[in-house]
Amino acid sequence: MHKNLIDYIATQTEDGFQIVFNNPKRAPMKVSFYDLQTFIQKLNIDMLSGKKPNLTEEEEVLLTLWQMLLIPENTVH
Repeated sequence: MHKNLIDYIATQTEDGFQIVFNNPKRAPMKVSFYDLQTFIQKLNIDMLSGKKPNLTEEEEVLLTLWQMLLIPENTVH
């Protein structure tokens, strides 16, 4: 995974997130809560079945977004 190479700002919307990349060549991306939940469920099933996930850049963004959602609110980063 290349999580460290993906630089973006995520803003929460009513139904998910708006992702704006710091790379001007990349178009913004909208992620719904449903999209995020569907991706995480698929990733969990794959990992539990022993598959090693080979994520696309878009999926890596979803994974880092999910990881940020799991961080307790009192964590300073």
